[in-house]
Amino acid sequence: MERVNRDADAIRARCGRLIEFVKEFWPVLEPNATFVNNWHIQAICEHLEAVTDGRINRLLITVPPGSMKSLLVSVFWQAWEWGPAGKPFLRYLSTAFNDGPVLRDAGKFLNLVTSEKFQALWPLRLERSALTAMENEARGDRRAVACGSLTSQRGDRLVIDDPHSTTTAESDVERFKTTRQFREGALNRLNDAQRSAIVVIMQRLHEEDLAGVILALKMGFVHLMLLLTPYLRGTLVHAVMHAVFGERVRDDIGVPARGDACVKRLDVAGHRRVGVLGRRWP
Repeated sequence: MERVNRDADAIRARCGRLIEFVKEFWPVLEPNATFVNNWHIQAICEHLEAVTDGRINRLLITVPPGSMKSLLVSVFWQAWEWGPAGKPFLRYLSTAFNDGPVLRDAGKFLNLVTSEKFQALWPLRLERSALTAMENEARGDRRAVACGSLTSQRGDRLVIDDPHSTTTAESDVERFKTTRQFREGALNRLNDAQRSAIVVIMQRLHEEDLAGVILALKMGFVHLMLLLTPYLRGTLVHAVMHAVFGERVRDDIGVPARGDACVKRLDVAGHRRVGVLGRRWP
């Protein structure tokens, strides 16, 4: 804390960028792991900043697993908006396919915003601190609910982090139930249909999963597509990540740290392989 007290103004200024906030507060959440920056993290952060600035209010991010998606969207970004972005009044609905990841990320968010370091830089008293329902002194709040429990709740940000389970995504009944609930009820969950934002971040698990429905129905979402492109090396499929921004493909930068961690054997097949590698359907 000596450094924080000495350099508080410089840290606040630097954390005006989401990526710098992530770097600064990574040790708060992951004290035993080294943060490894990469361009895909920067791309996600820049798109989330555009949501904060009001340039985007419908954002779809499709990513492979192991891309730090939940920490970025469901933890760091929301804390950044309450702190450095100066928007502690914002209200969040954070959801996933079941209570497991929802409560996990709620706990990490709570640990971050109540940390001594965060409070020293951006003092913000929490008046409620239950994992499923937090509220701060500026009347901002964060609700953590499973996808099937969104009724009667509203927010300025609807954050959907992996709406499908890998174990049920190939069930037509379960998948349709999730996509129908989104189509029929997502806009009703916003405080302001024009200015409030919906952010969906997920791995692709089926051509008719939620991302597929959003794209097929042309629902007006900006789509950041992060892919892992497989290439052969001996008997293994390795992967290099690249991104698709509209029609422009950025594939000039490999990601050995992440790519090598996503090695899969050749016998991974069908939708499962597509979900693992984040590939798009034809």
